[in-house]
Amino acid sequence: PTDDELELQAKYDQQADRARRRDDWSAYTSLFGKKAYPEIDIVYSGQLVFSVEGYSHGLRRTFADG
Repeated sequence: PTDDELELQAKYDQQADRARRRDDWSAYTSLFGKKAYPEIDIVYSGQLVFSVEGYSHGLRRTFADG
């Protein structure tokens, strides 16, 4: 996580702790386990190509993503 995301997570944790201490369980349960950043980051790193070898008279032989 980035520094901004860590600061936001600390803010969420403080808000949840304050809500727990004042017995505001609806606020606490809405903040409990809330993350300021995603669990995983998706990084596209290449190109996927599916190629079919063999007889291909008039048929598409290669399928690739952009």
